[in-house]
Amino acid sequence: LISMTRNGSTYYYHYNGHGDVIALTDTNGNTVATYQYDAFGNILNSTGTVDNPYRYAGYRYDEATGLYYLNARYYDPETGRFTTEDTFHGYVDDPQSLNLYAYCYNNPLAYVDPDGHDPCYCPRDPVQDDLSTVYNFLIGDDINTLLNPNAQMGMKFLAAASIGSNFVGGGAVTKGLKLAMKSKKGMKVLKGVSSAPASLMQGAANTRVYLGIKDGVTDYVGITKDIAKRQAQHGDRFDFLREITTEPVTRRQARAIEQAMKEANPDFSNKINSISPSRDWYNDAVNWGNNWLNSNGYLP
Repeated sequence: LISMTRNGSTYYYHYNGHGDVIALTDTNGNTVATYQYDAFGNILNSTGTVDNPYRYAGYRYDEATGLYYLNARYYDPETGRFTTEDTFHGYVDDPQSLNLYAYCYNNPLAYVDPDGHDPCYCPRDPVQDDLSTVYNFLIGDDINTLLNPNAQMGMKFLAAASIGSNFVGGGAVTKGLKLAMKSKKGMKVLKGVSSAPASLMQGAANTRVYLGIKDGVTDYVGITKDIAKRQAQHGDRFDFLREITTEPVTRRQARAIEQAMKEANPDFSNKINSISPSRDWYNDAVNWGNNWLNSNGYLP
């Protein structure tokens, strides 16, 4: 969402790294509204009188109820929970997803949920992939939460844990959150990509890796340039495709992740190797693929 028009006037949206609307400006560049939120989306401070329905994470905000509309259902930032049960019943291999009321795995600093069904790692915009931008945003937002006297204690603890984890010795702060975070460390995706061997870096980074889920069971791994198109091609074979890469990778990187995932899950319905063992880059690919899966919580 770039702009909106109200009563003949056009206003432009400004976002932070999490996708929150933090300001509106008019056509002359004047700031006409600003917003600050805590980790779960409660509005801490706001200025301006422009009738703007889009706020935290770009969600539509209902002033009357204080709820956010996430397409499939409503989210209550005061409780950090959805108001109704999710019709998607999660993944049997991901216990956090089985809580049908929880918002973003109880980790709203790192995730957003654009459809109300399945959280995805943020930043959502690949243009905003500079780690320092993300880092500065997260720290600033956490500090706002800690200093605000109206923020709930649980939210302050989450913010403190997030800040602590960014400094030497901070691991002690987040020890209690370690298990919940293990399978959701999206930042490591960027580390895995940057450390890929040269043999995997051929071609453009335009491919994504996904899992096919049927009746709550992960049964398939695949690669594609277009998740929505591939979902349509699969038809009713799967209930849902879950992307596991948070940004596009090269085709060889995608095949490396796919091959490693197949070898780690021989019961998957995949029948064909992604990479032939006779390829001279096979070992590099599988080793890197295994490291990627391990770094991102897909291997024990």
